[in-house]
Amino acid sequence: VPPPCDNHVATSTATVAQRLWHINGWCASSVMGAFACMMLWGSRTMWPQMLMQADVWKSVIGPSNGMPLSRRLRKTLNHARQACNTSDGLLSSIADVPQGEYEQQQQQHHWQQQQQQWLKLANLTEQRVRTSLCVPCAPEDVPLLSNVLLPSVQAQSFQPAELVISLSGTSPQAAEGVRVRLQEGLPGVPVVMASIPDAAYAGQNRNRAANHSSHASELLVFADADDALHPRRLELMARTFAHFRAKVSLAGYSLGVEGVDPLDDPFQVVLGQQIISQGGLQHLGELRHRVHQGQPSVDRRVFERVQQKELARGQDVAFLQDVMKEFGPHDNTIVYIGQPLVRFGNW
Repeated sequence: VPPPCDNHVATSTATVAQRLWHINGWCASSVMGAFACMMLWGSRTMWPQMLMQADVWKSVIGPSNGMPLSRRLRKTLNHARQACNTSDGLLSSIADVPQGEYEQQQQQHHWQQQQQQWLKLANLTEQRVRTSLCVPCAPEDVPLLSNVLLPSVQAQSFQPAELVISLSGTSPQAAEGVRVRLQEGLPGVPVVMASIPDAAYAGQNRNRAANHSSHASELLVFADADDALHPRRLELMARTFAHFRAKVSLAGYSLGVEGVDPLDDPFQVVLGQQIISQGGLQHLGELRHRVHQGQPSVDRRVFERVQQKELARGQDVAFLQDVMKEFGPHDNTIVYIGQPLVRFGNW
C-alpha cells in the first residue's frame, strides 16, 4: 500500500495550477509539467486522485474570465488524470524498479488479469459438444438417484446424449431393473447401465462409467447420485468445454440456496496456469463458490492417459493432481468456473 498523500499536497498543487492558468504559453505549462512530475516522483503516491478530490480541482480545469487553458497545460492535466487510472502496484513500480524489471511486472500484471477473467454466459460460444452424463452409484444411492438426481436431469436446458450409471454391489438382474425405471423417467435419453456385483470405491465406478460411455461423446460430466444439478449445468459445461477446450473443468457447489446466482450474471473464470502456479486446488476452496472436486467435467480422452485410483477417500483430488502432472501447467489443463452448479439436495 503506498504511503498516504496529505490533503495539503493536493491543495498546494491546485493553487499552483490556478496561478499558472492565468499565464498562457510554453513557459507556464512546462513549469506545471515539471512540478507534476516532481510531485509524482517525490511522494510516490496517487496524488492526482487527491487533487481531483480537492474542492479547488474544478476551478483549475474549468473556464474562468473567458481565458482558455494553454494546450500544454491541458495536456499536463490529462496526464495527471491518466495516472489516476494506473493501479497502485504499477505506479509503485515506476518509482521503485529499473525499466527492464518494470516491463516484466507489466507483463506479469497483464497475465494475472488474463487469468482472473470474468465472463457472462453470453460471452461463451453457442457451440455445444456431445456430452455423456456419468454417475457412480452404490446400492444405497439408488433411491436418491431416482428422487433427487433424475428430476434435475429432466429439467436440464441441454440434454445429455446418454446417462451412464456405474452401479457397484448389485446383481445384473437388479441393475437392469434400475435401468428400466430410469429409462421410463427419461424417455428421450438412452440410459446405459455399467454394473458389477462386487463393491467398489467411487473412483473405480467413475473409471467404469468413462469406459462404458460412447466414444462419440467429447465431454464426460460427472455427477453424484445424491446431488441435484443446476438446471443449466450441462449447457454451461458443454459451452465452457467448447470455449476453452480444457482437459478438466471444475465448478462450485451450493448448500441449500446459499449464494445461487443467475447464470446471466458475470462469473469468475480461473485458468490452469494460475491454479497450478498457486499450489493447485487448495485456494479454489477459498473462493465465494467453493470448488466441488468430485464432480468434474472431463475431456473423455483424458481417461486414455489418467484413471482414478482405487482409494477409499480422496480419489477425486488425486485424479485432478494426476491430470495436472500429466498435462502440465497450461491454461487448458484445468479450468474453474465460478458458478454453483451442484447442490446438496434437490433444487
